[in-house]
Amino acid sequence: MKNISLYNKIFFIFIFSSVLSIGGIFWYGFQSTSKSYISSAYNMSYQYSAALEATIEDQLGHVPKDVMYAKNFYALKKFLIWRSLGEERKAKKWKTIFLDAVSDFLHTKQDYYQARVIDL
Repeated sequence: MKNISLYNKIFFIFIFSSVLSIGGIFWYGFQSTSKSYISSAYNMSYQYSAALEATIEDQLGHVPKDVMYAKNFYALKKFLIWRSLGEERKAKKWKTIFLDAVSDFLHTKQDYYQARVIDL
């Protein structure tokens, strides 16, 4: 280091401080930009999820009401009552009425492919 001239020492100090300063500015810019992009991605994901949720709710929001309507339908109740009493003729009559109503319901509401009554 003793052989290096004062001019070269000042030049190396200048280059070192310049590289260090530019590196610090680059690191700060990279960190703030990456945080900004991540935050933007989270916000976009949240907005997309909220829009998708609203679309699904709009398309399928009526399903619980339809199920409750079918559950409380008078023909189904009559069918279940007569079936539990062992009156097969009357149970068959009300089953036919209920199945016709469900069939009409499925033809009217194009959102459903099929409906099943699984058990009592």
